[in-house]
Amino acid sequence: MQAVTQEFPDTVLLALWLNSINFKAGRSTQPESILASSGYGLLPAFIDGMLDAVPPGMILVDGCENGYYLDSAEAYLRAAREMRSWHGAGVGLVSPQNRAKYRQQVQAGFGFYLDMYLNLEGNRYYFPPLNGSRLARLQRNLGFARDAADQYVWIYGEQCRWWGPQRELPNTVGKGRLWEESMPGITRAIAYARDPLAAAKAELAELRKTGQLTNLAKNADFRQAASRQAGPLPAEFGAWQDEKTSAGTLAWDAEVGDGSGRATKVKWGCFIQGLAVQPGEEYAIEVTCRPQGCSQPTLFIRWQTAEERWTQEQLDQTFPFESGKDDWQSAFGVVTVPEGVGRLIVLLSVTGQLTEDDACWFDNLGVYRLNLEVVTK
Repeated sequence: MQAVTQEFPDTVLLALWLNSINFKAGRSTQPESILASSGYGLLPAFIDGMLDAVPPGMILVDGCENGYYLDSAEAYLRAAREMRSWHGAGVGLVSPQNRAKYRQQVQAGFGFYLDMYLNLEGNRYYFPPLNGSRLARLQRNLGFARDAADQYVWIYGEQCRWWGPQRELPNTVGKGRLWEESMPGITRAIAYARDPLAAAKAELAELRKTGQLTNLAKNADFRQAASRQAGPLPAEFGAWQDEKTSAGTLAWDAEVGDGSGRATKVKWGCFIQGLAVQPGEEYAIEVTCRPQGCSQPTLFIRWQTAEERWTQEQLDQTFPFESGKDDWQSAFGVVTVPEGVGRLIVLLSVTGQLTEDDACWFDNLGVYRLNLEVVTK
């Protein structure tokens, strides 16, 4: 280990597993009794020796190959806690003098086995479809692994290839073909798990180019004037203000853009629009705004049940506005509909307005269903 640290003192060393392979022993009050008959019983001592030698700039990653079998957010989070918590099974296998170093320099990572999502039912390595799609389960679980890991998730598959000629694997489902041939859409699913915003922007650009992009927002360009039913508001939009602190105006404005929603002297309020959704669906939301004076705009996404009751408040999403063309700013976000949700609620929010000179115009709302290819695979 000293030879490695001398050449690469600030390297990241990812192992297929460190103490995660011995969690059973780490949970015991007498780990030695379990390690004595374990195939990897000497590994904790070896890892302790590594910790003796690692310099402050080096990172060790427990790759937790047993991540292959995890199938829920809770399972991934539990495994990550076991790897890095002071009271976790991983730390319990480290000598007391090295535990602080372990907590500082050992990261939780996960192995992810693609064959789980390709093998036939009855195989030891098999996960069933999620809402009719095994690719949807793959993308969901890979997202769980990403969120629970400190930094790294490594992906492994045996039956297929990412490039090159077909291999001769006749006794497998994949038969040595390209992964994209065996599981169409897998490249995109992995891209979404790795960077949802970048993947969503790429998908929307492709759909725009081919004329297949469908905007689910109503009166998305704000051209439709206020109605008798909506009063001064843009058609298809509701509004809210905090009754105790805000007494401004939320209304349709025909003069800015080809029509827009204007908030004036609103200390805390928003335009609101909702749509029916199903758990597990993914959506991209975008909108533009033009703030003036003291105005702090934000795009919020909240959730309701099908009966229009607020739910899953802990999973509300917030997306900031960033500078764009001229005085206009834009916000963009990607969300996955949680369990128990029946409605996605878009809130075009503004805070901090104090005078009639403080205003904010909202325009060009887009709500797009994403990753339809994954749903059908």
